[in-house]
Amino acid sequence: MLILFSCSNTVTNDENDISYSINSIPKKITNSNNDFGFNLFRTINTSSVDSSIFISPISVSIALGMTMNGAAGETYDQMRDVLCHTGLEKDKINASYKALIEELYNLSEGVEFNLANSIWYRDDCVIKDDFRTFNVDNFQAKIEALDFSKEQESLDIINGWVEDQTNDKIKNLVEEISGLTVMFLVNAIYLKADWKYQFDEEETKEDYFTIKNGNTVICQMMSNRTKYDYYEDDNIQAIDIPYANENYSLTIILPKNIDQINSLVQDMSSDIFNDIVNNFDADTVNFYFPKLEIEYKKKLKSSLMSMGMILPFGGNADFSEMFENTSAFIKRVVQKSYLKINEEGTEAAAATMVEMWEKSGTGDEEELTFKVNKPFLMFIREKQSGTILFTGKIMEPVWEE
Repeated sequence: MLILFSCSNTVTNDENDISYSINSIPKKITNSNNDFGFNLFRTINTSSVDSSIFISPISVSIALGMTMNGAAGETYDQMRDVLCHTGLEKDKINASYKALIEELYNLSEGVEFNLANSIWYRDDCVIKDDFRTFNVDNFQAKIEALDFSKEQESLDIINGWVEDQTNDKIKNLVEEISGLTVMFLVNAIYLKADWKYQFDEEETKEDYFTIKNGNTVICQMMSNRTKYDYYEDDNIQAIDIPYANENYSLTIILPKNIDQINSLVQDMSSDIFNDIVNNFDADTVNFYFPKLEIEYKKKLKSSLMSMGMILPFGGNADFSEMFENTSAFIKRVVQKSYLKINEEGTEAAAATMVEMWEKSGTGDEEELTFKVNKPFLMFIREKQSGTILFTGKIMEPVWEE
């Protein structure tokens, strides 16, 4: 079944005239990336209603953005529309990714941040000059030919690159290389940031966290009392936890009714999220949050196809802008991610791999309390551009010393 998704901020032709540069990314571009992220989050959640999710939507978007530079015709149109770039020409899409990457780096002083792209192709294939130029100039992609017949050697090179870019947090992203594999397009993202207001380890206590069936599990609950940006209505509490440089933050959205966690995911959009963060007010909050460490892996082909990206995965895919001498299609899209939250701050990483195969014929004075003791949503974002880097639904906190 094809699930329909909206990209609420379609870019008009007039906006194609905008020159994108650091600190001048149109809000519609940020919202387009975030719209794709929310659409992907909802799609994954339909088959993971009882499980935790942790993804980097911007990593998926960038990996597919590089891939889209090799697409043509309806294949290109489907990828562009699912990525919520409808109405933008290719050069403007590339320019928006370039400006976003530059802005994320420009605003990352005071945190450890890395975003890197690479393209690895079979050495008997010839990639087109425009495909190379678009991805080098706009995504700063490392592009290298490998002898895929030497499988282990190629795996070591690609996976070693991913480990280097993610501080060894993402390992074995690519597990095998088929005889039909002609290319891997890879994005890696890493963030390590201390809290602006760190938690005192001595205040961390065992506490109860309510899980999906109403039972409770023991978690390591951190706590502090300070002034945070806070929002509350009849259905949710929301809070924004700044990192040390204040450009990046962790936004938590907690449903008041535990049974509403999945409907909250299904309803979430750029407009709703922006309404929440735009209505934050600073207030003193007694804040409780469980320590977490999560490793997550997701195959994304079925999710992307249900969102409308169908042709790129089949024998009728048109990636004629990618190779001089090879017809290809997307075989799989896989993301692995990592999250650790403790008293000092947050460490998060993700890597997304697109594997191409050649075709073989197929404000109140009252003190507030915000206790995260049941399933919740989380978003790690860069606040000036509004870009959401990581998205999560946590059903049960896991922590091992």
